[in-house]
Amino acid sequence: MFRVAWRQLRFGAYFTLLLLVVYVIIALITGLRVNHFYDTNVVTCQKYNNCSAADQYLLNLFQPFQKFMILVTLIAPCLIGLFWGAPISAEFEKQTFKVVFTQSITKKKWLISKFISGAVLAVVTSSVLSIIITWWNVKIDFINQNRFVFFDLRDLSPVGYALFGFALGVLIGILFKRQLLAIVATLFIFIVSRLLIFVFIVPHLISPASMNFQITQNSAIGFGSFDSSGPGLVLGPPNIPNAWIYSTKIVNSKGDVIDQTYLEQHCKTLLDSFYKNSPSQSPSFHKRVAIKQELMLGPPGMSQCVTEVSQNYHGQVIYQPANRYWPFGFLNFAMFIFISGVLLAVSIFKVQRI
Repeated sequence: MFRVAWRQLRFGAYFTLLLLVVYVIIALITGLRVNHFYDTNVVTCQKYNNCSAADQYLLNLFQPFQKFMILVTLIAPCLIGLFWGAPISAEFEKQTFKVVFTQSITKKKWLISKFISGAVLAVVTSSVLSIIITWWNVKIDFINQNRFVFFDLRDLSPVGYALFGFALGVLIGILFKRQLLAIVATLFIFIVSRLLIFVFIVPHLISPASMNFQITQNSAIGFGSFDSSGPGLVLGPPNIPNAWIYSTKIVNSKGDVIDQTYLEQHCKTLLDSFYKNSPSQSPSFHKRVAIKQELMLGPPGMSQCVTEVSQNYHGQVIYQPANRYWPFGFLNFAMFIFISGVLLAVSIFKVQRI
């Protein structure tokens, strides 16, 4: 049965292998160029006091291909689900599965053989993509110091996503039994589920850490408003190499976030500059909030406002430290492996009742 399952997948597998070979060759050529430029220019830049220029030139030079690699790694699990998982629906649409079931092969064995064959291809493909993008970005990570931001595109996570995409495609194919409908449904469900999981579950796999820092003229990068809560000081996070920064906020010793009343009392000049109106001619403060929502860099009264605020408040950054990179990646991988197992169990349950 495994031989039959492989024969059905072999054309897709050969085509994928061809694309992988081309992709790997291009990635190796550009990756070696990245390493060479880094070793010959960035490493020696301190002798000429032009490290920032060398760093920026390297990032700009290879940014197009880096974005292409990110795109490939992002969409590959979805494509695996669309073209390797969901097409199982063709077996039901054309009624060919009935021939298999007359060959003394159980429905469970039929599905498991198909699943294992496709899952092996998904793991191999995603592993190659993960290894390539991880190796290619080593020098880039040294410069950017933001490795954690891309943990879901490196190492273990892409493999978990690929298995999830394949298992989802198989289940949708069994449920819908129409190939085109199954492909469309798999695409929609995969994208929505990945976004929801990444936004609402992944950041909470491990409780984030927090760190307080002093508000200074350098840490306050501007003054602005981006929602109906009103304008306020905008703080840049402290330099925490390879951390995943969730947010920064201004709090007092009790942990209370700075309110608008305090800003009206101590940053009046800055507020007037923000709205470019005198208090007597302006609408009420809360109505003015909706008039202008943007970031002002270095406006009049900024220095005074920072000094006033820093006397009773401090900055607080919520983040995941660099040493949680591997635990985070493993938990994310394990979560999608578990989801894939649940999808397989449901698929077996549904097939046995056809």
